Amino acid sequence: MGILLNGIRLTGSIASFDMHAVLLQSPNGSQTVCKHAVAMVCEPYTPIFSKSQPSSSVARRKRRPPWHSRD
Repeated sequence: MGILLNGIRLTGSIASFDMHAVLLQSPNGSQTVCKHAVAMVCEPYTPIFSKSQPSSSVARRKRRPPWHSRD
């Protein structure tokens, strides 16, 4: 799901919500979180590359512009 204002990271999916709260469902159970305490909501992580792709296509570096420093 996301991160609360106090820095706590919550995981799970939003099962329900209303004007004041969000019901978060996770394998450990469900939690009710007040909306005013939520700082950020994120989409679930999905890997870009599957294991079936050759590794040579994965390990490509982007070119830096010539004015970019090498710090």
